[in-house]
Amino acid sequence: MSETNLFDDEVPTTTEGVSPEAPAEGSQPRDEGGRFAAKDQGEAAPAAPAPAEAQAPAPSAPPAPVEKDEVSGLRRALQEERLKRQQAEQRLMQPPQPAPSLPDPIENPEEYTHAIQTSLQQQLVMERVETSRFHAERDPAIGKAGLAELDEFFNANPQASHQFLRSPSPIHAAWDWLQAEKLRQEIGTDPAAYRERLRAELLAELKPAAAVPPTPARNIPPSMARAGASAGSEPPAKGADPLFG
Repeated sequence: MSETNLFDDEVPTTTEGVSPEAPAEGSQPRDEGGRFAAKDQGEAAPAAPAPAEAQAPAPSAPPAPVEKDEVSGLRRALQEERLKRQQAEQRLMQPPQPAPSLPDPIENPEEYTHAIQTSLQQQLVMERVETSRFHAERDPAIGKAGLAELDEFFNANPQASHQFLRSPSPIHAAWDWLQAEKLRQEIGTDPAAYRERLRAELLAELKPAAAVPPTPARNIPPSMARAGASAGSEPPAKGADPLFG
């Protein structure tokens, strides 16, 4: 081969049998102009991670058992409250009592004057009773316990209280009367028998208690007494002491 042929002849290039270079895995494909091709719209988006499974709440402690006494007490309180509500509703449903009308001062002047005086007297009595009760509650001889006793007695015997309303201190007068009534019931219809009973009770309290008998003295035989006295007067036997005998 000549030099002309050496430099003039070009090395033939053939593309037969040569496959185009495959795109690298994971790279975006390109179009004919070398630009990145758009991703396929149908390509599925990566699935979102599944949410963590919600933790079940810890079971709460079981409620404390209700005692039977508490249940019965609650039921009783509810019944009392229901009864009070029913009574209040009944009072509200009742028509109010009309105030007593005063007589006409022109047509009946005397009755009008009498009604006014009666109303004033009632007000004065109520004020006197309240003042007397105030002082009786602070009286050591009566106190709250005595007032409770008076209320209990006169609620059972309301007719017995009218005699004390004109007293300067109705509560003190009622207390003195009640104490005398209790003493009268204690004495009974036979005062002599009551005095004998008091005398017997007084003698029983003053009677001295039976004296405790003294412990008898212990008698010691004469021979033992003499033996003890002589033993104390004799000198100790020789050789009795292990160190100096």
